[in-house]
Amino acid sequence: SGTGNGTVSFIVRDNPDERFRVGTITIAHRDFIVRQGGFGQPGCTVALTSTFETFSAGGGTGGTTVVAAEDCIWNATSNTAWITITSDNGGLGTGTLTFSVAPNGTGVARKGTVNVSGMTFSVKQKK
Repeated sequence: SGTGNGTVSFIVRDNPDERFRVGTITIAHRDFIVRQGGFGQPGCTVALTSTFETFSAGGGTGGTTVVAAEDCIWNATSNTAWITITSDNGGLGTGTLTFSVAPNGTGVARKGTVNVSGMTFSVKQKK
């Protein structure tokens, strides 16, 4: 507990179960979901319904559907600060991933990616 800015640390212990497990940490009325695969869980195959989107210099919002088995955990990360994941950055089974692209004031076109459990979604933005 506390007030103001700070760092929250937590530890996720080994999952002795064969199946995945999901927990929620609530901080300042916002939920953060922690997903953990089981020791006997086979590797998951993740696919994206689209893998590329182009944006104008003004930016915008985009997304894709992540296709995975119902017990498959996936996570998404942006490789650049101008692409912000606006949905949950992970999921269990098939789900929707959405993101926003900030306006491009650099004067040059740029490229970035969102990695989704080993799959790459490419973003191009015009100058």
